Amino acid sequence: TEVMYGRKLWLLHEPKCTMEQIWPDVAPQCPKGRCEVFYGVPPASHTGDGLVLDTYLNTILPKLPDRGTTNNTCLEKPQVVIQNAGEVLYLPARWWHFTYNLDDTVGVTMHVL
Repeated sequence: TEVMYGRKLWLLHEPKCTMEQIWPDVAPQCPKGRCEVFYGVPPASHTGDGLVLDTYLNTILPKLPDRGTTNNTCLEKPQVVIQNAGEVLYLPARWWHFTYNLDDTVGVTMHVL
């Protein structure tokens, strides 16, 4: 993925993690990890007018233990990457990821099978 303009926030979890470990409230609505919840169907725990990912960033993420403080990285805060204009991010297969545009952003993504 390349960002041509703007900035993108990436939250990354290793492939060994399950959706139930990463975000238990939303997992039932994400069959096979595909979260339709991000496209307009909020989880039961979501309140307010903000985006579902806003709820994760503002409510759930701050409560998670820091990386390296437990014996299970799947239960800790995700790895955080801020991708700036002109940068390319290679995301290996099966990595869990949430993305959030921090600005008006234009990017190009390619999936290689």
